[in-house]
Amino acid sequence: MPANWELEVFKAFAPAIATGGAGLLLAWLAVPWALRRYKAEKTWDRRTDAFAEVIFALRELRTVKEGWRSYDPEEGYSSPDFGDRSAIASKKLREAAAVGELFFNERGRDALHTLLKVLDKPDRSVDPDEYRYVLHDEVQALDHAILVLAELGRTAIDVDRK
Repeated sequence: MPANWELEVFKAFAPAIATGGAGLLLAWLAVPWALRRYKAEKTWDRRTDAFAEVIFALRELRTVKEGWRSYDPEEGYSSPDFGDRSAIASKKLREAAAVGELFFNERGRDALHTLLKVLDKPDRSVDPDEYRYVLHDEVQALDHAILVLAELGRTAIDVDRK
């Protein structure tokens, strides 16, 4: 056996050890960066979904309320089932708003809270003419919430970025 066999072994394995060490160092540096980027993308996706779900639920409820407001029982048509549709749309809105609480800024949360206060007011009258005023207030509150949240959503997800 040669006298300096250790040096020969070291020369044979040194490139592999250096390559492995460099790979481990790069992985150690890259994994936290990749994980941060992944989390940021997932948050962006979830935030986008939250805005979309709330705005969709708002528009759906607005459609129901607007249809109810324009319904004329004196025309002799059978009454559409606005009560059930309104309850379903309200439930969807509340579910989406609960998720939105996590992602919306103060202005978005305020718009939702104001809307929910208007929607939660007890019916002031069962008189159809009076109820149209209630529906008018609700539709206006829905329109305002849609505008505010659409604007905030566009800003939050950088839709207008060039």
